[in-house]
Amino acid sequence: MTRSSSTIDERSARLFVSIVETKSARIAGAVLHDYHAASATALIGAGLLVPDAPVLVATSLADHDDEPVNLEWSPEQRAYGYFSPAAGWVTVDSERLQVFRFDANAFLVRLTSRLDLPRSARPAERIPGHLWELGDVRLPGRGARVPIWYARRLTDREIWQQVVNYFGGRPPADFRVVVTTSVTRGLAEADLSRHQFIALGDLEISGAGLVVEPTYLAAQLKAGAATHAGDPVRHAAGFRHLWVGEREFKVSVSWLPRGFQLDGLKFHGSRSSMRLWR
Repeated sequence: MTRSSSTIDERSARLFVSIVETKSARIAGAVLHDYHAASATALIGAGLLVPDAPVLVATSLADHDDEPVNLEWSPEQRAYGYFSPAAGWVTVDSERLQVFRFDANAFLVRLTSRLDLPRSARPAERIPGHLWELGDVRLPGRGARVPIWYARRLTDREIWQQVVNYFGGRPPADFRVVVTTSVTRGLAEADLSRHQFIALGDLEISGAGLVVEPTYLAAQLKAGAATHAGDPVRHAAGFRHLWVGEREFKVSVSWLPRGFQLDGLKFHGSRSSMRLWR
């Protein structure tokens, strides 16, 4: 079993997401081992959490005052520790000093492990530490590939604005899907035309945490051309967008009559078939 296919249960997946959504995307080893021992083993074993620089501060374990103490290296003990008036020298286990950070590359390899991406596709970081382009994925029931991205910390207003500015300056040819570990409820998606943000938790299947299931992703799509780029009249799945040549129309209603007009153009048809009246 490879690291990208190792089993991550729901509890471990939720812990990982909570770490990724913090500003530093890091967690202290002491917290991991004291409160999340089983999840720590799974996440570290899968390469999703990797060691970072240690923190040379600990809470006194001998004086019962819960005060942080600075640690010193003891050549005799060959370990870090501190001197306690009550207990003398106290050695602190190295695993408690270690800080772990999320490994973006390992996570994105796992995230896309079930997706049909081009062999040459590699995650490309577009906004450092927050936005990655993953490639164009082939999904069940869709003729054209769908561009898929990953983003974190979208509930942070500053990060959200950076993402809006980045995408706004690079509009998709058709539409764009962004998978995120952030909570999507409340995101101002109206800021971006032809973009859909989908929470990772809506795309996982039991026993395969932190992996996008292609059929779930296909079922979640609300946009994207359901017709072909060469058609004179194109529409998005759900009919939220219509294109006539290079002209785009946004439709806010949940249904369309068989005969209707947009900006003086007359259309005839149904959800499964549409044409422009001549």
